[in-house]
Amino acid sequence: MNKINVQIQKTGISFAQIAEKLGIDTEVLDKKLHQKDGEILTVREAHEIVKILKLPREQASDIFFAK
Repeated sequence: MNKINVQIQKTGISFAQIAEKLGIDTEVLDKKLHQKDGEILTVREAHEIVKILKLPREQASDIFFAK
């Protein structure tokens, strides 16, 4: 999920702000974005991140549905 980290940095929105909007801890968000300890993003969480970061559809697909 390195692409998502780049987009987060570009927006200037903090990791903590995203986690808060998702209703999860920053540590959990980190685990979900990097698929650590069996944690994965839900479709709802991915959709919310796309809205928070205001990502265009094509870019969101590239990030969350990488080939």
